[in-house]
Amino acid sequence: MRVCIHKDVFGTPENLLLQDGKISWVDSPPNEVFTLGFGQPDDLMHAHLIFPKKIKFSPDEKYQKAMQMVSKQTKRIPWSLVLPKSEFVKHLQGVLDDLQVILTSDFMEYLDSHFNPNRKLLDNLSIAHVSQAKFLTAVSGTISNKSVLQTFHPNRLGECQKACYSLTGTKTGRLTIKSGPQILTVKKNLRGILASRFHEGYLKQIDFTSLEPRIALSLIGKNPPQDIYSLINKEIFSASVSRQTAKLATICLLYGGGKARMKEITNRKGYELDTIIRRLDDYFGASIISEKLSQELEDLGYITNFYGRPIRVSQDAPRHVLYNNFVQSTAVDVALEGFRRIVKKMKDNKMKSVPIFVIHDALLIDVNPEEKEEVERLCDPLKNITGFESNFYLDIEEL
Repeated sequence: MRVCIHKDVFGTPENLLLQDGKISWVDSPPNEVFTLGFGQPDDLMHAHLIFPKKIKFSPDEKYQKAMQMVSKQTKRIPWSLVLPKSEFVKHLQGVLDDLQVILTSDFMEYLDSHFNPNRKLLDNLSIAHVSQAKFLTAVSGTISNKSVLQTFHPNRLGECQKACYSLTGTKTGRLTIKSGPQILTVKKNLRGILASRFHEGYLKQIDFTSLEPRIALSLIGKNPPQDIYSLINKEIFSASVSRQTAKLATICLLYGGGKARMKEITNRKGYELDTIIRRLDDYFGASIISEKLSQELEDLGYITNFYGRPIRVSQDAPRHVLYNNFVQSTAVDVALEGFRRIVKKMKDNKMKSVPIFVIHDALLIDVNPEEKEEVERLCDPLKNITGFESNFYLDIEEL
């Protein structure tokens, strides 16, 4: 294990370097070591909230309480000076032991393949521009939750702040915003305040089509067409309901809506309703996957998504919750991998258009008008998403 731990973690004068079982003290981390607490894009501290093994960064509670009585300082506490030597060594060794478990686990593969690349994608999105006139008009109007809109306040150059995303704010990895413009929660009709940085430019939104049901079917080896809900209507309902009904029934299954909700959606009851529920469950393999997740929860104390991200759920969580969390968490990683590919293609082609926001399963692009056709081609079906043989389809619309 080769890891460098920032001095603030232990409150030491220098950074701790553990290499080949030996501890030394350094001013900065050397190349090709894991880091903890340095704030780098691939720093382990970014992912510590989802570590399968929790690291106890603070010493025993009695020492924390003692420090609280004599100081209001909560960071950079010099534990090496505060604690008895034997207790500090014990605390330091505990952190190193926890790190050893993490760094030798399968979790590291997930960090390398998805978590860290996804972080870099989100960190490198371009700053968005906002129309000053539209912003002022929107803010002066009668709208609820005006504080969300205020996060888009433009500077004199027409730029809003950079959005700081979190991949650990929810148990499934569904994105949250730590600071900056609250693009994930601002009402869709208010996104019109966003503006292009290009003369006669415009904004385009690229969305995955039916992402979660497509993943659910792909997980059991199916390769559904672009219009999943028409297919489900045909194969489950014998084309006897509307496409919208088939869509709502699918969502009800994926989100564990229950029998009463399915009855309301399908207008079926009794044996006919039971048959539809069973056929939908069999079609998606929901019970089979839920059974495997239930066993994983019993064995590990948590479940993992398709790529290995730990998902912490209560031990008595219903199986439909396990299934939904599994599909939703996998969908986050699939979407971000797809967006990484799109952004890479934009860079490889030296496009002037820039990505500015990720909104869950959508990517918002500020389009240079000279690149209209190139941007449209970014929406070709995505093939060979890691671990999947099925195609993932994209829609594009102007904001």
